[in-house]
Amino acid sequence: MTSASFRTIGDLSQLLATRSQNVMLKERLYRLTNELSTGQVSDLSRHLGRDTSRLAELDRSLSLSGAHRRSALSAGGMLATMQQALDGLQDLQSDLANQTSGIPLGGTTADVANAGTAARDGFSRIVQVLNTSYGGTTLFAGIATDGRAVAASETMLAALQAAASGVTDAAGLQAAVDAWFDTPGGGFEVAGYVGDSGPGRITRPIDAGESVAIEARADDPAFRDVMKAVALVALAADPTLGLDLSARKDAMGAASQRLYSTPSGILAIQSALGLAENRVEDAVVRHGGRAVTLGILRNEMVGADPYETASQLQEVETLLQTHYTVTARLSNLSLAKYLR
Repeated sequence: MTSASFRTIGDLSQLLATRSQNVMLKERLYRLTNELSTGQVSDLSRHLGRDTSRLAELDRSLSLSGAHRRSALSAGGMLATMQQALDGLQDLQSDLANQTSGIPLGGTTADVANAGTAARDGFSRIVQVLNTSYGGTTLFAGIATDGRAVAASETMLAALQAAASGVTDAAGLQAAVDAWFDTPGGGFEVAGYVGDSGPGRITRPIDAGESVAIEARADDPAFRDVMKAVALVALAADPTLGLDLSARKDAMGAASQRLYSTPSGILAIQSALGLAENRVEDAVVRHGGRAVTLGILRNEMVGADPYETASQLQEVETLLQTHYTVTARLSNLSLAKYLR
């Protein structure tokens, strides 16, 4: 071979070495830039070595805690919606009780009719409350969460009207209404409550091994008592039953007393829901703290030291600048051209 051949081979070798160094420095530059911007190392396997299983366990714990937190938040939303609905029910009871309280002493036919209209509207509102849903889940129907909890107000009032047909006084009307709601296998359980009648309750997991149960259902005696009192006012004003004014007023007086006494049952349900809300809130707080702790541990494992990364990045930039300063004399390259 001639000396020219050796120079050619030498030039080729130098070119390949230069390109190889270019690729290496470019990869380091991009990797360090990415680590500095994200705060995490790029090559987890190399960085962690045998600790990859520990990272996988941390990620699994974070994912599980996040799922439980979302479930707890959903349960909290359900409970809050139920509380709000029952607050409205309390207001309805109070308003109708006040409207009917004075009727037995000095009420007129018009007063009776107005109270009856208010009672029918109130009964419809009760039905809306008991059919309340959250996120597509019916809340007062037990585990039958995809349908109604109670039948339409018109359906139940029509059935009650038929059950009270033939009564002649206030006592008879009260007995008919009570029987329709309270008799096992009777009117309300057949034509009123249409939710689940088994022992099951809506449950939601809020932590590992911990669930919260929604202990409120539309066939609870407390709800029946409210509906009985409101239905009694509506039926007392119904002219088709043929009661005289005195019997109507007496029936409304009895209904008013019931309405003043029934809030205790609703309050007991709200108290139980409040205890469940407290458990849910505690779980949400625990998950928040757990996420912070696990997140810190994870960042310690995968986090890139910003000072060390910045130092290495500066070193690579210096190497690149030096490299292109030298090679530019031969190839007219520059760092600016390279980066373009």
